[in-house]
Amino acid sequence: MDSVPFVDLMLLGLFFSLTSSSFLLPPGVPINLPRNEGTAIVSEPVAAVVTVLPPAPGEDSGLIIFGGDIIHQNALEEALREFLRVHPSGEPILLLKMDAKASISQLVSISSAARSSGFSAVQIAAEEQQSGTGLFEE
Repeated sequence: MDSVPFVDLMLLGLFFSLTSSSFLLPPGVPINLPRNEGTAIVSEPVAAVVTVLPPAPGEDSGLIIFGGDIIHQNALEEALREFLRVHPSGEPILLLKMDAKASISQLVSISSAARSSGFSAVQIAAEEQQSGTGLFEE
């Protein structure tokens, strides 16, 4: 039995799987936070990145990772203020990376903390909800 046709078939499968895959994450969706004066879409680079993971089974809120540290959701506003104090920016933007299972209440809470700490906009980069996805899927 010759193994060359099997190797050829495997190489073809590898080729098609690599060429049909998308290795880039889609860009975040901009959300302009409300202000007193009129706002427009801000075209500045992202100032800070917050990663939100969904809650583990039996937990209330998911993990929040900011600056390489795990932060409780109640302490996020102070951490964002400290970040803006150390890294001042004219119109700072917060990139919010969320898992498909993250809740909308987390989004509202983090957006509120970003607004009150001085960020001008929040961009969301989230996974599309599909069955069988999510970090803590049972």
